[in-house]
Amino acid sequence: MTTEISEGTMKGFIDPYFFTTPFELWSLCSFIDAHVGPGFSKKDCLYFYKEGLQNICKSSEFDDEQKTMAKKLIDTYKADKKKCAELLKLHENKITAQSVRSDMLQNRLKLLANTARSANSTLYTTFTQADVSVSCYKTPERQITIDHDILPIGPNPFIVESSQERKHDLEDESNFEEEYDAEQTIVCGKSISWLVGGINIRDKLTEYQETGLPKTRPEYYDVILFTDKNQDTFLGTLEENTVMQMRNDMRRKDEGTKCDIEENIKSFLNNIIVRDINKTKENLKLRKNVESFEEDFALFFINHMIELMEDVNVLLEDMSEGSFIVIFLAPILNKFFMKNKKIWYPKYGETCLKANAEDLNSQKADNERRSPGKKIDTIFVIKEDNEEFSVTEVSGPPNKNDWSHFIGDRLKIAKMLKTLINRFAKLRPGSDIRMVRLYGMQLYLCQVIIYEFQLKYSEIYTMEEVLKFPLPKTWKDMKNAHESIIGFLRYERLLSKSSTSIGDFLWTDGDGEAFQ
Repeated sequence: MTTEISEGTMKGFIDPYFFTTPFELWSLCSFIDAHVGPGFSKKDCLYFYKEGLQNICKSSEFDDEQKTMAKKLIDTYKADKKKCAELLKLHENKITAQSVRSDMLQNRLKLLANTARSANSTLYTTFTQADVSVSCYKTPERQITIDHDILPIGPNPFIVESSQERKHDLEDESNFEEEYDAEQTIVCGKSISWLVGGINIRDKLTEYQETGLPKTRPEYYDVILFTDKNQDTFLGTLEENTVMQMRNDMRRKDEGTKCDIEENIKSFLNNIIVRDINKTKENLKLRKNVESFEEDFALFFINHMIELMEDVNVLLEDMSEGSFIVIFLAPILNKFFMKNKKIWYPKYGETCLKANAEDLNSQKADNERRSPGKKIDTIFVIKEDNEEFSVTEVSGPPNKNDWSHFIGDRLKIAKMLKTLINRFAKLRPGSDIRMVRLYGMQLYLCQVIIYEFQLKYSEIYTMEEVLKFPLPKTWKDMKNAHESIIGFLRYERLLSKSSTSIGDFLWTDGDGEAFQ
């Protein structure tokens, strides 16, 4: 049953099931189970069943008992069909999901082959990576074969070149691998133009790019950056009410509501944190049994700060960027990981995006680490699909003012998130990329900034500061510890929503129905 059947050509046909199965065991459910496999079709399955029963009643090959059973099943067909509705849907979804999975694996192989070309790697390296990328998937019914059709990468209707000319001189060649795929712009699957008050934002952005925009600006890569200060960016060329409307267009309908637990966090902390650090430690001992993850994280954060600040405050020491990640940041992210360990996990320590081109300069001296480079400090990966979905950058030591490093890392976050969202769009070109939102975190001078990245409108990526909160450096700062704790908790919820939306995106068909 791998092709559509014309009813007119199948008159008199009796499915082999009725010849090989004892008539006492005939039923619609067992008929469905017998026909599950590649090409399974609900419509064809029901047609063959009913047509077979009707033809048995007319056939001389079947005795009276068999014909009586056939007539009985014809009479109960409608009721049996209702009983088997869930079974039919389950099998149809399984077959469709296998097809989706197979398509994703084929797209991954294409992306890996393209990566090999970009980095002048060998095919051996590419398919070694491919083995790792697809090792967690098994599709015995539809074996994936690698042939010559996979290797040529033809034009993708969802991809356009950026409005800027892409010419690399010798000065730019050292940064080419880092920018891989950040220079490709995806046409949003729904091809929606962004119109605000009669202004076509894509046209305005193109005009801004044609003024000779340097590659150090997000707009060069078709990324509009929304911060609390927009004067020196593309948004600075627009009216304030236009920018406000653009921000409103980007937000979800469910945003802006505060979680009840956040309202209680401040009062919860007021009963624990006091001026005397030793008294605070005593208060913590009385709060060992808490019910919610939020309160548990609050207690963890206070303990974490006590360990860092008591006796000798290491946060005031001349600490390197790497030490800050290990000592301060990693324990916090690990707390989130333990809550979500079945769903995603972090990778630490200047690691490359799998979605990015292969890094040809992986060895760096320690002092080179202090400037923005090709690697990311932390990457979050979805376990089930083995896909990266969030990045973190620590922009220099916590006590070192280096604005150029901050700007460079912010640009790197934008380019890496664009690379990731492009990858998702290529893996599932038939799905709606607008449902995917990615998040990046940047730490600079003991302040945390969370960026939201999305492709909601055709050929326009947006990156918006959605959270900004301080980190305590001294015990005196702990009087405002609720700001840090609530900020991190909100960030964890954003990551959880993001991973869920990506799962829905990867495993949803074009009609919006998710496969189980």
